[in-house]
This record gives sequence, C-alpha cells and structure tokens, in this order.
Amino acid sequence: MKTAGSVPLRLMRTPQILRRWQAVPTGHTYVGDQHLLDYQAVLPDSGEIVNFQFYLWIDAASTYWAGLAGTYGPYTRYTVGESFLRACRLHIPDAWLLNDNGKQEKSQYFDDLVARVNRVITRHYTTPNVPPVKPVEAQMAVLTRYLNQEGIHGYRKRSDDPFTNKRRQADLQEAKAAGNLPTVPELLDAIARVVERHNTQPCRSEVEQCDYVPAERFWRGLDGRRIVLPEADLKGLFYPRFQRKVRNACIRLTLGGQVVEFTAPELAYLGPQEPVQILANPLPPHDGGLVLRQAKGDEWEPYCTVQPWLGRGLNPLTDSDRLSTCMRQKNRYLQQFRDALTAVHNAARQLAGVAEPAAKVVRLSDVVPLRAALAETPEDRQRREKAPVLDHQAALRALVNARKPAGS
Repeated sequence: MKTAGSVPLRLMRTPQILRRWQAVPTGHTYVGDQHLLDYQAVLPDSGEIVNFQFYLWIDAASTYWAGLAGTYGPYTRYTVGESFLRACRLHIPDAWLLNDNGKQEKSQYFDDLVARVNRVITRHYTTPNVPPVKPVEAQMAVLTRYLNQEGIHGYRKRSDDPFTNKRRQADLQEAKAAGNLPTVPELLDAIARVVERHNTQPCRSEVEQCDYVPAERFWRGLDGRRIVLPEADLKGLFYPRFQRKVRNACIRLTLGGQVVEFTAPELAYLGPQEPVQILANPLPPHDGGLVLRQAKGDEWEPYCTVQPWLGRGLNPLTDSDRLSTCMRQKNRYLQQFRDALTAVHNAARQLAGVAEPAAKVVRLSDVVPLRAALAETPEDRQRREKAPVLDHQAALRALVNARKPAGS
C-alpha cells in the first residue's frame, strides 16, 4: 500500500456520492482541472510532434464548459490563469473556486489574479483523481469519450492489457512513419466540436433523474444577473508584473519555463542600476509588453512599450516581420482555437435564447487603464489597507435585486 498510495484505495472503497450541485445558483462555483490529451499531433510548420495539454473550468451547477486554454507541453500557472479569465468573460463566479491543490493552481500569480477579479471568491482545494469529490473529473471522461468518437489518429494512451497496449503503440508508430498523425489545427478543431457537443446536447443528471442541456441551464440561469469585466481589464489582469534592471537595452524574464528578452530603444537611456517594472504577456508571441518607470512620489508610471526578442540572428528593430513569423508559428493555432471557442459560446447562448446585452459590465477602476492590473507592492498594500475597500460585485448585485419587480 505504501507504493500504491491511498488514492486507488479510496477509489475502490469510496461509496458512490451524488452531490446536488444544481442546488447552488448558476455561476456560483467554478471547478477546474488539467488534462493531458491522449493524442499526439504534429505542427504543420516544423513537423514537430507535440503533446497537447489544457486546463478546463466548468460551472458546477450546469456542468457548462466555460473556460478552456491549451498549451504545448506541461501546463503552467499562466494556462490556469488564461482559462479562468476566459470563463470570466462569460460570468465572474459569485463565491467558490474548486480545483486540485497543485503547484500551478496554488501559485502566487493565480492567487493574486483571483483576488483582483473578485475579492469575495473563496478558494477550495481537493485531492487529485478522486471523481466523487470534484465534478469536473466526470466531465473529463465525457471529453475523452467524445474525442475518441471523432475517429482521429494518433491515440497513444497506454492500456493495462499488454496485448492491447502493444497493438496500440504499434499503430501509433506506424501512423508516425506514414505521416498520418493529426495536425495541431485538426486536433484543436476536434476539441472545439467536442465542447460544442457537450454544451448544446442533452446530458443525464443522476441526481435529478432527468435530461438537461448545459447551455440552457447556464445562460438562462445567468440571464439578468451576469457580471463581467471589460475586455481590456481582463487582458491587463492576465499580465504578470516583474521588477528587473535593464541590461544592454534588454529585460530578461522567465515565462512558462522559457527565457524571453524584451527590448526597446528607449531602454538605452536608462541607467544600468535603475530598476524598472515590466507588465509582460506570458503567452507567445508575448506582444503588449509595457515598461513602468518610477517617478517622483514612488509612483510607477508607463515609460515605453517593448517587443520580444528571440536572440541571435534577429534584430528586433529591423527584422520585425521575421520576428513576428517566428513567434506566431505555434501561437496562431492557439489563437484560432480561442476564436473557435468564442464562436461556440455565442452559438450556445443563442440556442438558449439569451441576448448579448444581458451582462452587467463593471470596471475594476476608473483610473488609467492597466493600473488595476499591476501587482501590489508593499507600499500599495499599506495604502489599500488604510483606504476603504469598495466591493463592486456586491454593490451591483444589490442594485440589480433592488430593481427586480416585486414577486419575481
């Protein structure tokens, strides 16, 4: 039992638990988990074979798949943050976030991100691989089943049966040799179809003993009470903030396990010992970086925008077209995937008969854009603790409830 661990024992001994998540309001709790796809895909540009991972957030009350973000290789804290903010584009959860107690989920970056989106959200953590505790585990099984029904090549999951596993791995090697592996766009298109299939087709509820459509429950349950943030605020929230010193007109950062350098001509005018703060896009092609310089009164003010630099053989100032091509080789497929998921959510909302203007937009702050997205310094924290905290979410809910017709 020491080598097997306690999770398999609990899976065998734990009785069936049916939690009535439908008792909580729609949008109350988001549940998240990461998933490694059981398929290998090839990048059309370079021929590189990649193992695609993603992070998924679902609404617990309706089992609607709200936020999904993918990455080539192991998922990072930025994958968790991107998928969460994609779910927040539909609705900001009211009270709970439920996910595994993994390193990426419990990172300081994601904790700060959640706190800035909604201060009243309570974090809850569960033990991985225990489906009775976390409803998203069952949804991952649905995703795997639907994706297998797409009939694409490149299936690589190992089987407990030696004969089945040997045949499966042989088929995978033959597919690689014959060039029959799916391309990354084909695999991402299949995942988008799976998301649409789950969200818009009837599902079975074992608790209620009835069929329901997740899109109808989710969008109709949020009709008139959706709370979202402006796109610019969400984008700014996603960017982590770093404090660095300039070296040869460059700022070096580690993003997603990769070293990325940012540069701009204006950085050459700064002293070598002067610290700056950079608000950087952690996802390729890392565009949209902003450098902040400390002004009088210990305030950090925007100084200049910066561009990513791949390093040797590329001048970021003269080879901008080549630089853009190199950085977007992988990213453009993920961007197409994001656009496809946006179309899936719009189609699901129309299926539920909910109009787009049914969302209440709340700004994090009325000051300069990106100000609310900056990471908090100790001095900022002291000023915030002395100042009154305005709960925008609670104030808006009170306003909406006050304007509801009597008896509704």
